[in-house]
Amino acid sequence: MLAGFQLYLEEIGYSAAGRKIDLIVEDDEAVPATGLTKTRKLVEKDEVHIMAGGLMASTGYALAPYIDSKEIP
Repeated sequence: MLAGFQLYLEEIGYSAAGRKIDLIVEDDEAVPATGLTKTRKLVEKDEVHIMAGGLMASTGYALAPYIDSKEIP
C-alpha cells in the first residue's frame, strides 16, 4: 500500500491543487497503543492535515476517537 501511494505521489510531483505534499510515514507495529502514540505525535508535533493507513482493525478502533476529536480526515 505504501509503495503504491509513493508511486502515485511521484507521478503527480508530490503536489495537489498547487500545494506541496509532504509524506510522513510511521509504523504502528500493529500495536494499538503504539499507533495512538505515533498518531498523537503526527497530529500535535508534525501538524498533519490528513491521516491514511491503519490497516489493523484493532489499531483503527484505538485511533478513531482521537482522530475524530481532532477533526483529522
